[in-house]
Amino acid sequence: AAKVKKLSAKAGCEDAHGATLHRPPGMASPDEVTNEMRGRQWNDPAQWTTTVRQWCDMMKFCIEQQVYKERKLAKRLVNMYDITEMLIIPWTKGTGCGAAVLMSREKAQHAQLMLSHAWAEDAEECLEAVEKFVKDNGIHEDATIWFCCFANYQAEDNKGPTISDQLKLHPFKSVIESEEVKTGNPTEIQDGTRGFGMCAVHTTHADLYT
Repeated sequence: AAKVKKLSAKAGCEDAHGATLHRPPGMASPDEVTNEMRGRQWNDPAQWTTTVRQWCDMMKFCIEQQVYKERKLAKRLVNMYDITEMLIIPWTKGTGCGAAVLMSREKAQHAQLMLSHAWAEDAEECLEAVEKFVKDNGIHEDATIWFCCFANYQAEDNKGPTISDQLKLHPFKSVIESEEVKTGNPTEIQDGTRGFGMCAVHTTHADLYT
């Protein structure tokens, strides 16, 4: 297996205007991406995952960034369209991998929980809702989450699959129908292999089903 060096929290990239952006701690940079990681982005949507802890840390990292604060000042709230444009695409551009694969690196894990959400939601409300859900349901921080904004490669830069390529894999269907996501029986719950199904995230600024 290819060796992956530890990534500094200061490892940077550029936004659409040429300003320096820092990647989240632990996220692979373009020169750390392996063929296995790229192959996963082309072939296995159910493994485009992060752990609960990684997901929460990435969302908090987004909220701490200066571009986020400036967008919030201008708009009063920042949604997942904004985060994708300002941060996710610049972080992932040139890698051929979505943010989730860049965080999980060569540790490929099937999703245990799928988050269904509205992209126009308030990002901070989304974080708050998910943190409450996992706490209330006793979901461990190492459980794996599938979240489309982080899962899909969206740079459209010919360095990886296009959005169209990824949709042909039927990612939402494959994740929802996977055995790893389905709620387990009592034995599976005890040994830690249960799935947690799909969580529909509702916020005050965008309705998931309208």
